[in-house]
Amino acid sequence: MVLASLREALGLLRAMPVIWLTGLATGTIGVTEILLQYYVGGFFAGRAAILQLVILPFFLAGSLGAIKTGDGRLAAFLASARHGYFRVLLPLAVVLAAALLTLFLAMIPVSLLSGGAMAAASLVVPGVLVPFAFFTYFTDAAAVLDDRKVLDSIRRSIEFTLQHTLATLLFFLVNLAILFGALIMTLLAWSILLEEQLAPLTRMNATELAALTPADLTGLVGAGGIWITAAMTFLLLTCCGTFVVAYRACFFRRHGAAAAATPSQGEFDSKGRWYRY
Repeated sequence: MVLASLREALGLLRAMPVIWLTGLATGTIGVTEILLQYYVGGFFAGRAAILQLVILPFFLAGSLGAIKTGDGRLAAFLASARHGYFRVLLPLAVVLAAALLTLFLAMIPVSLLSGGAMAAASLVVPGVLVPFAFFTYFTDAAAVLDDRKVLDSIRRSIEFTLQHTLATLLFFLVNLAILFGALIMTLLAWSILLEEQLAPLTRMNATELAALTPADLTGLVGAGGIWITAAMTFLLLTCCGTFVVAYRACFFRRHGAAAAATPSQGEFDSKGRWYRY
């Protein structure tokens, strides 16, 4: 079903253009952060990054609602976005708060045992964020496609992942392979477009390259390079953001439908309670 969901998602990208609004919103926020970082500073860029936590759930709810109903009209997208906004926002806020709290609590003992915060972060951050992302990845899909409430959508995502662990692992591998391929192609195009600006990097040794800071790289590419970087980032985030939403929804819906169509084996007891074998 992983490949069947992939084919269905690619078909949706062509048949339902309205779901590209989510990708366009993702790309716009990413470009805004880059331009604010260059022209204004990191303070405002960081605040813009926080805004995506408030803005993106609106577009996620709209796209998932459109996929659920099969209605590709803009009016239907906006109606689904308004109806499902808090259904998507609140569970994601709960998951984020739980992940940050777990990180904070885990950092204290690990930093004491490892002898430093940096060493602790290298162990704790992936050890906490990867499981959180794996088990709660379908929270927004459960909230909209299954019409679940806040905590129930989180529970449903965890339940779905546990029930389809191998398929979910394969889904993530396919997803990551496609996103990694898109990133490599974008970086290749970016390096070709900025060949002249990046030429000094080819004359640096390993020590000089390791000492480069983001500010050094920004000064190297210049204002024109920043706008090219922003354009390439917009293209990448728009395409990947739209694809991720469609692929996740198709995978979740297909497996959920298959589970619903498969009757469970069991029997009723004398009091009418169902016991599954």
